[in-house]
Amino acid sequence: MKKTILKYFSTIFIILLIIKLIDVFKNLLVASKLGVSDSADIFMGLISIPDSLIVLVGIDSMKGVINSEFTSMHSLNKDFIVWDLFNKLCNFIFWTSIIFTLLIIFTRTYIIDIILPGFSGIKKEIALSIALIIFPMFFLKSLTGIFHASLNSLKKFYFPVIINIIPTIFVIISIFLPYINENMIYNLSFAVLLGNIMIFIFSFFRIVQLGGYFKFDFLFFNTDTVKILKSCGNIILLLFFEQVYNISRNFFASYFGEGAISSLNYARTIPLALMGLIFATIFSVLLTNLSQLLSLEIRKKVKDLFTDVLLGLLFITIPIIIILLLNDKEFLTVLYLRGKYTMSGLEMTLLPFRWEVISMLSFILYMIPTALYLAKKEYKKLNRIGSIVFIAGILSNFIFVKLFGFYGVSISYFIVCGIYGVLLIYNTRKYFGKYSIEVKTFFKIIISGVITYLLSYFLKIQLNLQHTYELKINFLIITISAIFIIVVYVLITNFMKVNYLKNLVNVVLK
Repeated sequence: MKKTILKYFSTIFIILLIIKLIDVFKNLLVASKLGVSDSADIFMGLISIPDSLIVLVGIDSMKGVINSEFTSMHSLNKDFIVWDLFNKLCNFIFWTSIIFTLLIIFTRTYIIDIILPGFSGIKKEIALSIALIIFPMFFLKSLTGIFHASLNSLKKFYFPVIINIIPTIFVIISIFLPYINENMIYNLSFAVLLGNIMIFIFSFFRIVQLGGYFKFDFLFFNTDTVKILKSCGNIILLLFFEQVYNISRNFFASYFGEGAISSLNYARTIPLALMGLIFATIFSVLLTNLSQLLSLEIRKKVKDLFTDVLLGLLFITIPIIIILLLNDKEFLTVLYLRGKYTMSGLEMTLLPFRWEVISMLSFILYMIPTALYLAKKEYKKLNRIGSIVFIAGILSNFIFVKLFGFYGVSISYFIVCGIYGVLLIYNTRKYFGKYSIEVKTFFKIIISGVITYLLSYFLKIQLNLQHTYELKINFLIITISAIFIIVVYVLITNFMKVNYLKNLVNVVLK
């Protein structure tokens, strides 16, 4: 079982690594062309709105529930029921998403005023025209999300991962084409829209190949669809408040003028790419396998899988965080300092970058337990804990922005997600029992990371490895630091007897 899961993890990881590298290359191209500017703020502020609205209206809540429910049905050989249910749910999403798409297009002025209140004048006028291109993605992404959740329940993990490269490729091509209205963000917007249309088409035909079907119908409801929609209702408040919390990041940042939103997004390029890599590699595979084990009521294997993945991810992520923190200026210089992206933009991006990097720990702490709660179908508990945390998180965004400026939202993200993760893990004790050994292991891994950082920081000072604007020297500094950090970290964790590298090697060699 472990070897099979590791096979999924490793294969998806390799595929995603290539895709994420291409995605990072795309982001660097965009950064060099737009810099830290109003145009960058408009594109980056608007591009996330369809995803945010999908969550706010409750459609996104269906993905995790569908994966969990469909996996249980497949394990009991109820494929006929699955595809009938799939058809009914697709019809429900099709008609409701059309209504919502038309609504958000006609009310785009009010939506931008609410989500990005700092936009005014020409900046707002351009945003309104770009919204006409970007907002139709609400419809496409609503249905595509259902397609991909269904594919993951069938353990067809690779297709949803690979196909997401299409918009990235289209964006890269669009950068080198003549600019529409003499502004590159029109090219970028049309490229993303066309990429999502292609994802929608290919995903639909893949579902049909596997036996699914979609026939227009207005009879959405039966016992199974009502059950799923009720389950979605149990987590809809969680997702609503989580998204309001996320939206409040750009909301507060929009008041800080030119470059605030874009610098936040540039700061998240590497951390978000790594978190996206972890999420897409781990989450669906973990959720599907946990659901399968829980349907067979194998509690010990559930706990082993849950804790092994959680601690293993922390073990792997900590040295990456240390490398990024110790060489923050060098990384940003290598990545961004070219074209319209200037030194002032780099200094602005550096402020949130450090907190976004540390937030990778918080992300892992809440992502893995979320998969467990969905697999266990504990939607109400997940909803209750998450809603309270994210409501408090909106307030924390306001407080930290007041205290530190626009990058206060990055500090808030680290704290809020960390608290959320700890609460989720704490509330699993009734099912698994105490985590005595696991807690000790966790702190040993953290202590190993802290010692590694201090030793690496001392070495960098002693060798006088100072930041420079020469690309080759920065690469050399990053390489020397990374090698030292990895070697020291492996030695210390080996001494502490928490070296998960050995566990991973043993699983592969078995």
